[in-house]
Formats: sequence, structure tokens, C-alpha cells
Amino acid sequence: MSRKGTGATRLPLDEEIPRPTFRRERTALKRGVWPVAGCDEAGRGPLAGPVVAAAVILNPDDVPRGLDDSKRLTPERREVLYERICARAQVAVALAPPWRIDRDNILRASLWALRRAVAALPVRPCLVFVDGPEHFAALDRLGPTVHHRRSFSPVAGALGEQTSDAEEAVAAILPL
Repeated sequence: MSRKGTGATRLPLDEEIPRPTFRRERTALKRGVWPVAGCDEAGRGPLAGPVVAAAVILNPDDVPRGLDDSKRLTPERREVLYERICARAQVAVALAPPWRIDRDNILRASLWALRRAVAALPVRPCLVFVDGPEHFAALDRLGPTVHHRRSFSPVAGALGEQTSDAEEAVAAILPL
């Protein structure tokens, strides 16, 4: 369904929100790929402050119950899970200060912080997951909406517009 006059698809609000399955992590473990780190960042949207990135290696035999996307958790549940994750997992945090964001741009500063968080882990992971594969899958499956940033190459590509080389280099920035 498209919005009148925009040609953009609306998000299907009645779809169930996917929950973490750890399917990819289990697949890696079965192939002998270990340790596996998960990364995420926060702070790309605000107009002030740093971008903060975290990298976590969970023990596959001791994943805290109820672990989910932090946006779907209550503040109280986030706090409980934070304590459990820090007690059971290997965790590293890094941040890109505002001056780096201004100098390098938000994408490069975010990737820099993610890379530093992974490098700060006490164990070097063999595989790193960043939550952006899920965002790209949703973009491929659902297409862009009127809210997507048309200047970002994955969105421009989904719209059939010319893309820049900046985001296409992302995969080359994070290899371990």
C-alpha cells in the first residue's frame, strides 16, 4: 500500500515484532566459529553528545532470560538485564565524542566507536554482528518509507537512485 502522492510504502503496523532468536549465533557455533560478539550503538539521532558503542560476547550456555532489543524493554527490565549481562558476559564500551562526529561525519564516527568497542573486548571475536544487517533486511523486504533518509546509499539504491561510495565501504571498515 502506498501513501497518496508519495509512492512510499507504509510500514505494516499489524506485523508482529520479531524477537531475537540467536539463530545466526547458533549457526556460527555449529561451524566452530567462536567467540561471537554482538555490537550496537546509540546516539546517532540526537543533536548533542557522543555516539556510544558496545560490544558483547555472551556465554551461549548462560544467556540472560528475557534479553531483547532495549527499545522494547522497560527501564527497570533494562537495568536488571544490564546487571546480568555485565556479570555473565564480556563487555566493552567505546564512544565517539562530538568533535569526532563533526570531523568525520556520524557514519564514520559510529563505525569508529564500534571498531574500538570490539577491539577493547578481552577476547578477540571471530565473528561480529552489528544490528544494521536487520535494518537492511527490513528495507529490502518492506522498501523505503517517507521517513527514510534518501541520501543514504542503501535507501537511494532501494529507490533506484544513484548511490555514493561512502556506505558501500562500510564492510571494509569493520573487518577483524
